[in-house]
Amino acid sequence: MVRAKKLFPLQSILVVAPDAEPKPEPAEKTGYEMEVAPVAVSGPASGNAFVNPYLQLLASIPELKEKGQLIHSCPPVALTEPEAEYVVTCIRHVYSKHAVLQFNIENNIEDQALMNVQVDVVVPEASDWQLDLIIPDPLIKHGKAGVAFVVLERGSAFSTGPMPCMLKFVTRDAADEDDSGVDDEYQLEEIEIRESSFMRAGPPIGNFEFRRQWESIGPSSEVVQQYALQLDSLQAGVTAVLNLLGMQACAGTETVPEGATTHTLNMTGIFDVDTVVLSRTAFIIGPGGQGVKLKIAVRSSDSKVNILFANAIR
Repeated sequence: MVRAKKLFPLQSILVVAPDAEPKPEPAEKTGYEMEVAPVAVSGPASGNAFVNPYLQLLASIPELKEKGQLIHSCPPVALTEPEAEYVVTCIRHVYSKHAVLQFNIENNIEDQALMNVQVDVVVPEASDWQLDLIIPDPLIKHGKAGVAFVVLERGSAFSTGPMPCMLKFVTRDAADEDDSGVDDEYQLEEIEIRESSFMRAGPPIGNFEFRRQWESIGPSSEVVQQYALQLDSLQAGVTAVLNLLGMQACAGTETVPEGATTHTLNMTGIFDVDTVVLSRTAFIIGPGGQGVKLKIAVRSSDSKVNILFANAIR
């Protein structure tokens, strides 16, 4: 764990790091189809088209259509070891007032079929989020993959804190379809929705354009915060901040020159539906070469967003 004036755990860094893409589901899948054709959509963070491979799957589920427009799909997060009996990954799909947790589940137990497969997610009472809907997968056979969904409704908060997860299902003999089965469960890693789940990387721009936009917003609502991190290099600090905030580095500022003792990272992002956010973060090696100190400044048209992201390093 990394310690700072505000907590900055390594677990948070791992949660947002991309995992392997989910494996396509064979054609005989009885629940929601895992294999989805990429769909090109117009991204608000860029003038170019980008591909969200989950759109077709989400659009095929009637219960999700009323949740509005999908803002962002986060990279998959592993909730089990890759060689586990049941391999589970989670993709967080973020809407303005909801989050859809897509759990991809592989059954690796021979001669066993799983029925009514779902994930129980425990939402902290103080998080201002609540459970809205659970969509189980009816059947996952041995060697196959299925999908279960949990829908959360958001109040005013943009983060949930850690949420314990339990895989629950009925297990039966794979060769006996008349077997009523036995209730069972399997502990998963915790999942979390953070402020960065609502942030999309902004367009890649040069430092001149960054300065122009930075100055056009002005300092009136700027929020500045300082942290002391127990990390061993400036590059580690830059990588951690990029992952924690979910923003786009400008003009190669994500790379720290060899031997540097100070560095400045410029970032752009699109928060929630359409709020453009800019951030400048200055890094310096701590006294005696121990740890990394940083000073982050955030500007946007919304002072609440500036406060949110200046305090999002924890």
